[in-house]
Amino acid sequence: MRYLDEAQRKQIGFHYILENLILTTPMGVKKKRSAMPYGIKGYEELKKELDYVEEVIDRIGKHKELFEELTELFCRVKEISNSILRLKNGSTLDDIELFEVKYFSKLSDDLKRLYEGLKLEIDYISFHPLERVFAILDPEEKGVMTFHIYEAYSKKLQHIRYEKRQWEEKIVREEDEACKKELLDKRMETVVAEEEEEQVVRRRISEELKPYADHILHNLSSIGELEFLIAKAQLAVEWGAVKPEVTKGGVLCLEEASNPMVKDILKEKDKEFTRISIEMNTGVTLITGANMGGKSVTINTITLNVFLAQLGFYVFCSKAIVPVFDFVYFISDDMQSVEKGLSTFGAEIIQLKEVVGAARVTKGFIALDELARGTNPKEGKDIVQAVIAFLKEKGSFSLISTHYDGIDMEDTRHYEVNGLKYLDFDKLKKMIDLNRTKSVDILQQHMDYHLEEVQSHEVPKDALNIAALLGLDKEILEIIEKFYTR
Repeated sequence: MRYLDEAQRKQIGFHYILENLILTTPMGVKKKRSAMPYGIKGYEELKKELDYVEEVIDRIGKHKELFEELTELFCRVKEISNSILRLKNGSTLDDIELFEVKYFSKLSDDLKRLYEGLKLEIDYISFHPLERVFAILDPEEKGVMTFHIYEAYSKKLQHIRYEKRQWEEKIVREEDEACKKELLDKRMETVVAEEEEEQVVRRRISEELKPYADHILHNLSSIGELEFLIAKAQLAVEWGAVKPEVTKGGVLCLEEASNPMVKDILKEKDKEFTRISIEMNTGVTLITGANMGGKSVTINTITLNVFLAQLGFYVFCSKAIVPVFDFVYFISDDMQSVEKGLSTFGAEIIQLKEVVGAARVTKGFIALDELARGTNPKEGKDIVQAVIAFLKEKGSFSLISTHYDGIDMEDTRHYEVNGLKYLDFDKLKKMIDLNRTKSVDILQQHMDYHLEEVQSHEVPKDALNIAALLGLDKEILEIIEKFYTR
């Protein structure tokens, strides 16, 4: 099933979250890129993942020094999977690859020690001991992290290198050029013999290491899993995220939900993010409100937190109850499809077709931001009404924002962005009149972006007020008002 495409993940702020995950190992980065939602069948695994994040958060508080050591070791891990796969398939590793295996075996055992010290019991993370791997690559038992083809591997190699040193000593002492050339030829013969014997040794070492290939690959995978899990936990601690309660259905509830990407953008402008609270049931929940009222940010924020919960992340709320879904769909302006030659409306219909197909067969989360805005109002309203009627009968949780008036809202929950509802209009107008160049900023500062559940079946009409506040010509405003009263 589908869980948002890359453009949608970026739009809602998910990529911003991933960019702020602290990951240094190639395996951790790979795990981040390949992370997938658990889906309804993975409900128990998702619950365990969230428990594991909670467990790591607990250990971070109790074992700060161990985590600092882990972080330092993570910075030294290199990606050697390709070499190990070659080893497993019978290839002979070169000196650099053998050095990297030796280095990793020691690093892996150090990570194993620290992981066991944290007393974490995570069923998909474990470390095989690799002392034997290190011993194979340290025949002189010096315990150093360097590697070369040691003479201890082969008596023949020891003899060849002895001969080579003898020839080199004679070359240094010899003054006759003809004799020196003969000695150089003799030395070259031993160099060839040395290279041949070193290759024999490399093959033998690789054969000895081959039985441990799966253990090394397992440990590499565990490093990625562990680092990704720690990154989730650290992000939750640093950004004040909470553990969502994941369920098999019932209700979807987010209290004081936030969107870190939007929050940070606003912070740079000395503005505050308005936290969002909402409760949804299966069927349709509508959001209405004026243009500039924050409906799109609201839907992005809700979708982001729902999606994070599906991946086993903590969420940016004070409290969250989130069902597990088999898909998450989000339809808004799809510029990628427009660039491919589709109109905005055409792009919406292509995506809507997928939504309808998914909603027929399983349960998911559907977010439709101003659906059918790309066609004329009469047709747009009819399409929105039809989609609502269809989705009301399905088991998915559908969140739809609209500015169309006259929508039948029976059997739907209806939230309204407060907008200008509770503001002193005259006072705000005076403020804007005194500083026309900042009219939009002043309006945005005073706009109330909170959601309020209402029983009304009407869409609020703030557009005329906004037009007046922003200084639209009085004559045009009067004409608009006449149309309003018809």
